[in-house]
Amino acid sequence: YGSGHLHQLNLDGQLISDMERDDLHREIFRTQGKLTSCFGYDSMGRKAWQYATTLPAEKLSQIQNPLIKPERYVEHAYNPIHRRYEYDPAGELSRTLDKLRGETQYEYEANGQLLARNTGRVVDGEEFRYDAAANRLNFNTSRFDHVKDNRLKQWANQEYKYDAWGNLIEKVVGIVRWQTFTYDCENRLVKTETMADT
Repeated sequence: YGSGHLHQLNLDGQLISDMERDDLHREIFRTQGKLTSCFGYDSMGRKAWQYATTLPAEKLSQIQNPLIKPERYVEHAYNPIHRRYEYDPAGELSRTLDKLRGETQYEYEANGQLLARNTGRVVDGEEFRYDAAANRLNFNTSRFDHVKDNRLKQWANQEYKYDAWGNLIEKVVGIVRWQTFTYDCENRLVKTETMADT
């Protein structure tokens, strides 16, 4: 498989997971007990599809036929999870079709920055804005504002606080989760505390 490519995980002599790779060392199969995940790529090397199935390996090899379009076995009824990926002419991910989540579309600015993620549901869609240095801005912020000290202070329902050296010291997610981070004199993270209101 080539140097550095994981092929198998074993614990005390028992197989946990087995990975198969193509000639370019890209993962194409992964077994995890009775579950097998399969991955396919387009001619540019980008992920084109993936699915997970509980079909036995011999059955799986029967439906994996190069003469059959991948869509036919990706979306097979035996696959509890499957997803297809589509790309625009610039090579950016433009759409995913997912059995569990449905369709998601992505829009980009001319410079390749993600502008929006649309799921067709109002609560799940996201829009993105950036300052001149390509830092994400709070959506309610004017496009002409800048990110002070090049540090993200707020994103969606998350708020961030930093110390004088730029280390993240506090992260608040909505009203249900709060984290604090402590660093030593060499700016190494030494302690994390998480509190959650469940």
